Amino acid sequence: MAQTKTARSVLSLSHFLLLGLLLGAAALAACIDASTEADPVLLGAGFGSDAGAGSGSDCGSSVTRLDLSLDRTSITTELATQNPIVVTLTGSGGFGGTATLSGTVRDAGGNIIPGWAITFDTTSVTVPTNGTATATATVTIPSQNVGLAATAQITVTSSAVTGTFTRSASLTALNQITFGIGMLNGLCTYPAPGGTVYASIGTKLRWLNKPTNPSTIVIHVDTNPNGVFHQSTSPGSAPGGIYEVTLTGTPGLSFRWYCHSPGPVVSNYIQPVN
Repeated sequence: MAQTKTARSVLSLSHFLLLGLLLGAAALAACIDASTEADPVLLGAGFGSDAGAGSGSDCGSSVTRLDLSLDRTSITTELATQNPIVVTLTGSGGFGGTATLSGTVRDAGGNIIPGWAITFDTTSVTVPTNGTATATATVTIPSQNVGLAATAQITVTSSAVTGTFTRSASLTALNQITFGIGMLNGLCTYPAPGGTVYASIGTKLRWLNKPTNPSTIVIHVDTNPNGVFHQSTSPGSAPGGIYEVTLTGTPGLSFRWYCHSPGPVVSNYIQPVN
């Protein structure tokens, strides 16, 4: 009788141990599945002390991790513009500390594009423990057409985790330059910084009478070079209207433009280039 009771106890213990092993295997499988699906880009970069296991899981020890995201990953714009991208850094698994941002702008062949640039309002970002911090990257595109498509790559590094992590944003620039004309006290106001704008042959020039302006404007152009003519005084451009022309011919001397009506006369110049 005692032997039977002992045998049953051993059998129950065996069942218990087997059940424990099965539950442990299931939990491990769940952890592997979760880590595989968590963030493929992060896993590929190997960023963090244990790439793959996200914070807040029940899969063992907490993982120090820093994630990078961009508010825009595809931007359509034009020449002579500045294009901001908000960069968000998120710490988890106890991460907190300083992260360093850097960036490049390259064409499809991986080459740096002359005149295209990326800058940051700050390159050193303090991320609170398990919190978030932001910075702003700005991609500047020149007025001269030296390329109309690029990829901005933004990279974060930190001594608190291993490796680097990069996100990308694609940029497509239309081959055009828009001059937004405002109005103050009945006179035109011109876009900063003024002076001379270098524009390539084949680029479209657009003068926008801002929709909030109270009256029509007329654009004056000296000497009518490279296919750019003085705008007709009738009807001119009503608020929200655009006067546009395309630079043609070969590069020559610069020419001046300003508001013929209502003024004032200023020294805004366009220099045609290849």
